[in-house]
Amino acid sequence: MCPLGLICVRAAWLLPLVVYVILIFTYKDPVPTTLIAVVLGAIITQQSVFSFGDVLVKSTGSFLALVGLIIMMGRGLGEILTATRVSHTIVHKIVYGIGVNTEKKAMAASCSRASP
Repeated sequence: MCPLGLICVRAAWLLPLVVYVILIFTYKDPVPTTLIAVVLGAIITQQSVFSFGDVLVKSTGSFLALVGLIIMMGRGLGEILTATRVSHTIVHKIVYGIGVNTEKKAMAASCSRASP
């Protein structure tokens, strides 16, 4: 039991945030770090699996949470494309298909836009 009573209980609510900050700066991979912090928060609040699922469903109903979910999924897709070298192949096809072989052509190609 904490000698400070209520202060220790309130400090326990900060534990998922502290764990998240430590892991994000040391591990640098946000997907498992976020999962660990969310599960730790569910354990601290003593939620059942079903109530935890209800909270997740309600929280993804907000626009901001949906944008965050899309960003995390896009990051995961980017990691898959990089690991399988598909992104390298796409860039290679664009660069050599168009004929970009100098820095000036690359700058012109990136600054130009297709006609409507």
